[in-house]
Amino acid sequence: MRVKAAEGQDYFDISLQYFGDIENLFDIFADNDDLNLNTNLVHAQEIVIESDDKGNVINKDFFTRNEHIIVNKDDDEIVLLGDYNIDYNNDYDV
Repeated sequence: MRVKAAEGQDYFDISLQYFGDIENLFDIFADNDDLNLNTNLVHAQEIVIESDDKGNVINKDFFTRNEHIIVNKDDDEIVLLGDYNIDYNNDYDV
């Protein structure tokens, strides 16, 4: 099967979405000779998943059934919890 990477997805996200865990990460590289850990995925890049019978079936079914797209990385998202100075005043929004 051929899949397209969503905006912000990396290899771990693809492995989690199509295999249900990251243990099959290297199957992605085995199925795609032009990819390795040093190459970055770009939006809509085609990835071949030949070993989709592997992985955690329960997780795969959940993601598929609920149409979840796994994206754990977003360069634009910045989480600020506070000023982190020594007085602990306004450090966390509680």
